Amino acid sequence: MSDLTRALLEELAGDPEAVKRLREIVGSGNGEQVLLTPEEAAERLSVHPRTLVRAAGHGRVHGAVRVGKHWRFEAEALRLDPPNAVELPASAPRSKSRRRQTPGELAIRGKG
Repeated sequence: MSDLTRALLEELAGDPEAVKRLREIVGSGNGEQVLLTPEEAAERLSVHPRTLVRAAGHGRVHGAVRVGKHWRFEAEALRLDPPNAVELPASAPRSKSRRRQTPGELAIRGKG
């Protein structure tokens, strides 16, 4: 068992479900699967660790595994999908001007 696995098991001692899941992921028996910390995985993908964790929370990181409260990343499956572009409908109304109205304009509209 690797040092990373031992450290994770010690950290998650109070959460038996997380320990069980971690053992299933790491202790497959036919070769040890390597789980990376967010810092290690972010370095491989050339992104900031916080960016990687946020992307994992949105389901954009292949190989992301939630272990208790922490994200870990499978080294062999690690891949980051690009963010989805936000598309506005073609008929979206334009925003109104943010120019401050003068007291006279407010009185004309009955707001003053």
